[in-house]
Amino acid sequence: MTTDFTPEAPHADYECTLHVRGTKAWFQTIRDLLETSVPEDEDQAHAKDFLFHEIEDVINWINQNEGYYKQ
Repeated sequence: MTTDFTPEAPHADYECTLHVRGTKAWFQTIRDLLETSVPEDEDQAHAKDFLFHEIEDVINWINQNEGYYKQ
C-alpha cells in the first residue's frame, strides 16, 4: 500500500506518546521512585510532577475498577 503521508521529522519540540503496561504494584513502585527522587533543576521538577500525577491517576483508576473484576 502506498500513501502520500510523510511523517514529520523529529525536532527539539517533537511530541510523541509512550505506552506503558504494568501491574498496580509495578506502578506503585514507579510512584515510590519518583516520590524519593530529587530534581536537579526546574525541567526535571516539571517532568517529575507530570509523571507522578499520571502514575497516581493510573493507580487510582485501578483502585476504583479492580472490584469489577473480582469473582
